[in-house]
Amino acid sequence: MQQVKRQDIATSRPARRRRWLTRDRLTALLMITPSVIAIAVFVYGFIGWTGFVSLTKWESITPDYTFVGFKNYTDIFNSGRFQTDVRNTIVFTTFFLVGCLGLGLLLAVLVLWIQPASTCCSTVLVWTSCRAIGSPITMSCRGGIPTGRGRSWASRSR
Repeated sequence: MQQVKRQDIATSRPARRRRWLTRDRLTALLMITPSVIAIAVFVYGFIGWTGFVSLTKWESITPDYTFVGFKNYTDIFNSGRFQTDVRNTIVFTTFFLVGCLGLGLLLAVLVLWIQPASTCCSTVLVWTSCRAIGSPITMSCRGGIPTGRGRSWASRSR
């Protein structure tokens, strides 16, 4: 084994650290900054403003910034109209989600098990998804509607 001298270790250069803020990162940060500022102001700023206004006594078109705290919320939660609205929202959401999941499951079963429906459903599902997403699947469409078997309607008759 070769022994390392103490002087060799002391005279060796320390490893050069890479800078965190490189030119590419600076360019990326400068490109992203306007979007971050816009989101901060127009999303989170207005959320904060709405939260502040909800704690005031503003009841008409002219602003009244008298602080009332959570009185507005207790009034809303105790009203029968709000409770009806919450119940209707829960019922609508439940039926909508069950309907969407049931229809999706039905289409999946048709695509997998029934051959004539498989062609129709896979055509509709794949064609709409590749057109909507603009994904690499679009390259496989070749101007026609994909059938799910690797051929388009245009090339099927040949």
